[in-house]
Amino acid sequence: RPTIHMLPGQFKRFRLIAAGLNAFLALHVAQCETYVLAKDGIWVGATAYLEEWHLLVPGSRIDLGLRCNNTGIYNVASSKNAPPYHEDIATTTVVFDGILVQLNVSGSPVSMQIPTVLPPRASYLVDLSNVTTPVPAGNLFDLTFLTKGGPFAPGLPFPVMQINDESFQDKNHFVHNMTLDEIQEWTVGIEGDSNVGAGNHPFHVHVNSFQIVAIDGETTRKATMGVRVGEYRDTIPLMMSGKYTIRFVPKRYIGRVLIHCHMIPHVDLGMAAVGQIVAGEHGEHGEHVEDNSL
Repeated sequence: RPTIHMLPGQFKRFRLIAAGLNAFLALHVAQCETYVLAKDGIWVGATAYLEEWHLLVPGSRIDLGLRCNNTGIYNVASSKNAPPYHEDIATTTVVFDGILVQLNVSGSPVSMQIPTVLPPRASYLVDLSNVTTPVPAGNLFDLTFLTKGGPFAPGLPFPVMQINDESFQDKNHFVHNMTLDEIQEWTVGIEGDSNVGAGNHPFHVHVNSFQIVAIDGETTRKATMGVRVGEYRDTIPLMMSGKYTIRFVPKRYIGRVLIHCHMIPHVDLGMAAVGQIVAGEHGEHGEHVEDNSL
């Protein structure tokens, strides 16, 4: 629980990484302003936005611009009863409850403003939310994280953890094939007894980030579990109430792609799968990458 010194009215950028084993973080800084700048290392859009609560799941990252205008001691804390999330997070999901960082705000006040314009996203992260050309049938993929046998007591026997009805087999068993520079559209969610068994599963995919284009089929739905339509991510919390529709275009790299739950005990129990990116038919050879996580 470190203490960080800040001046009244000063903005600091906090780059936060959820590096824990399986606990979610529902972050809040009472009486201070927190602006979202980036999620999973990608700018959230043209401008930062003010938000009070921030959900981080294992493996996710967030950049916050934080300002406290008055002197005092403030806590960067996580709450298991966070109002925006407590009804959507399964009762079996661990949410850390306590103080992470203390802010000592003292000294002469300064006047700082949050940047009005954020840097542009990388050129390969184009907006795919309003694509008019139909996505080829072979590039559509339904992905379901499944837990069986809950609720679970600690210890043996460990539960069955699956993606699309099978546990991880080996690095050469591909659940989906992708072609370089062709748009992909996936629907991602959880089924089974995850809500009474092992809790919510943070979905994570390696190599390419993806854009959220719909939540439970709605393109105008407000943020759910800290996920907003239109933003690019690589780690999101899955929910029992609906599925996410995501799109991305594999760029530059060909080879294996690991897809898994980012709760480490879950991936160890088999909640992982492997996709494959291959070169296109028109000379897009790409650069081979070996996913060392395999």
